[in-house]
Amino acid sequence: MRFKLIGWLETTCQELEKHRDVLEDIIKRANEEVLIKGAKDVEEAAKITNWSIKNNLVYVTIESGRRVRAHAAIKRLQKYMAQRLGRMKIGVRRVHCEEYVVEVEKPVERLEWLKHYDKVVGVEDLGDRVRIMLKDLSETELERGDVDRLVKLITPGLVTMKEALARKVGIIVRASQRKSMKFSEDPTEVALKLGWIARFPGRGQWYYLPPFTALLNAIKELVFEYVTRPLGFVELMLPKLIPLEIAFRARKLQGEPGGMYYVCAPRYREKEKYLPFRVKAEITNVLPMRELKDLLEDPGYILDPVQCLPFYQLYRGKVLRKEELPIKVVDVSGPTYRYEAGGARGIERVHEFWRIEHVWMGLRKQCIEIRDQVLDAMCNFVDKVLDLEWRVEFAGDTFYLAEDQRIDEDVEIPEEPKFELQIYMPFKGPRDSKEKDVWLACASFNLHGTHYTKNFSIKCASGEPLWTGCFGVGLTRMATAFLAQHGFNFDDWPEEVRRRVKHIKGLPGLV
Repeated sequence: MRFKLIGWLETTCQELEKHRDVLEDIIKRANEEVLIKGAKDVEEAAKITNWSIKNNLVYVTIESGRRVRAHAAIKRLQKYMAQRLGRMKIGVRRVHCEEYVVEVEKPVERLEWLKHYDKVVGVEDLGDRVRIMLKDLSETELERGDVDRLVKLITPGLVTMKEALARKVGIIVRASQRKSMKFSEDPTEVALKLGWIARFPGRGQWYYLPPFTALLNAIKELVFEYVTRPLGFVELMLPKLIPLEIAFRARKLQGEPGGMYYVCAPRYREKEKYLPFRVKAEITNVLPMRELKDLLEDPGYILDPVQCLPFYQLYRGKVLRKEELPIKVVDVSGPTYRYEAGGARGIERVHEFWRIEHVWMGLRKQCIEIRDQVLDAMCNFVDKVLDLEWRVEFAGDTFYLAEDQRIDEDVEIPEEPKFELQIYMPFKGPRDSKEKDVWLACASFNLHGTHYTKNFSIKCASGEPLWTGCFGVGLTRMATAFLAQHGFNFDDWPEEVRRRVKHIKGLPGLV
C-alpha cells in the first residue's frame, strides 16, 4: 500500500526564500527523524521527495508506506516546522493537499462506492493493484482521517454483521409448549369493526381507542410488575427528538438512513416572514409546499427510532467507577418512530408505536448476566401470565449496526448480539409457514459490546471495557399478538389481564 501527497504548508512569512537554509535543514531532519517514527522499516515510513518555496508557502511531495501515511506525515511536518520557525517569530498557519494518490493491492471491494465521495477524481486498475486519485483535501479532511476510512471501506477483511452471524441467524433457542388457539381472525380487522382502533391519515399510524389502550396499558403494568421492577430497573424519561450529531455518532445514520423520520426546524421565528406562505394558502386553499420548504432549515433531528440513544449521550465522555456498575434504566415515556415504507401492515407493523425500553451499562460479565435475566423473566411472563405461544430466535438484524455495516476491529461485538421473542399469529397461517410475520417479533434482547461506549467515549476507571445492552418490549405488537391468540372476548383472557382491563366501552359514534 503506497500513498503520495502533493500539497503545501502556509506560513506567516512572505519572504521565505531568505530562510531557505533553515527550511532545508527542517526537511532533512524531518526525513531522518520525524517521519520515520513508528515505522519498523524505511519502506513503511514517509519521506519528503520534493519541496520548493513560493512566497509564504512551502510546497512538498510526500510519499509513504502504510505505517506513517502521507497525510499524517504532513501534519507531523507542520508541527515540527512550527517549532523550528517559531524561534524566528514565523508561524505555520495551515496545510493543504492539492493531489493525493493511494495505491492499494488487490483484492479490493466496493470501488463503485467511491463515486459518492466528491474528493475522488479517478480510479485506475493497475492489474495487481488499484490506484485512487483524490484532489483538494483540506486540513480538516486530512485530520479527521478521510483517507484512512476510504482505504478501510474498500479493503476486504473486516467482517459485516451479516457475515459474522450467518451461521446462527434463524436458530430457535427456546420455545413454549404448543397451545390451543382461541381465535383465528385478523386482529386489525376485528378491532376496526369493534371500534377498538381507527385509521389515521398518517402512514403507519392509528388511533388506539379506549379498549385497545386499556389492554396495552395492562400489559405495560404487568411487564413492570413481573420483569422491570424485580430486576432493578429505575424509570426515567428520555428525549425523543434526537439531534443528527448524536445519531451520526452512534452510527445509526450510516447504517439505516432510510429507516427513520427526519425533522426540520423553522428557518425564521418572525411572523412576517411567513406572510407570502399564509396568503397563498388562504387564497388557493392548497398547501403551498414549495414555499413551506423555503421556510424550513435542513433536517437537524430525527424522531428516535430506537429509544436508547439519549442514554449514551447522557454518559458521553464520563469515567465511571467500578462500584457504580451496572446502571439499569427503563423508559416508557413516548412513542418510537420508524419508516417502514411499504412494509407497514395493520397494527402489527406500523411507523409510530409504543415500547418499553430497558437499557443497561456495565462490565462485560454484568451485561451478559442482565441480558440472560431479562430474557428468562420475559419468557416466563409471556408464557405464564399472558398465556401466549412463543419462541426465541437468534436474530441478525442488530439495530445498532446494519447487516452490511462492517465491524470495527477495535470494537467488541458479542457472539450472541440479539435474540427476538416472537409470538405466533394464527391468522397468518400454520406455525411452520414461511409467510412473513407468522411469528411476530414482540421483544428483543440486545448486547452491543463496546459499540456505544467507544463511540460516546464512556470509560471505566479500572480500565476495563464497558459494555451496554438493551431490551425492548413492543407494547403495540404485544397487544396485537395477544388479541391474535386470545381474541376479543374478555372471558377468554388470562385472569391477570382481565383484572386490570375490566370492561372498557368504546367511544360513541365510531362503530
